[in-house]
Amino acid sequence: MLRGDTHDYYILVLVSVEQKSATMAGFVSRHEVMAISEKTLDLKKGHFIPNTNVALDADNHARHRDSLHNAEDDLVGMIKNAC
Repeated sequence: MLRGDTHDYYILVLVSVEQKSATMAGFVSRHEVMAISEKTLDLKKGHFIPNTNVALDADNHARHRDSLHNAEDDLVGMIKNAC
């Protein structure tokens, strides 16, 4: 039986269509996102995405890319934890 939360990490990948390349900008664990902090916004359905005129159609969480893990040691730790 599958649970609703089947993921462990959120990974931000920046894709360049022109250069036909992709770069991993960083990652954050599901647990870090769910623990609301000054780094993670708890966005509610009907509210606007910060600094836009776009209303959310569902509850969401958001974290700035500067608050993601992206050091090599962080990546190695994530891979070890996943195994």
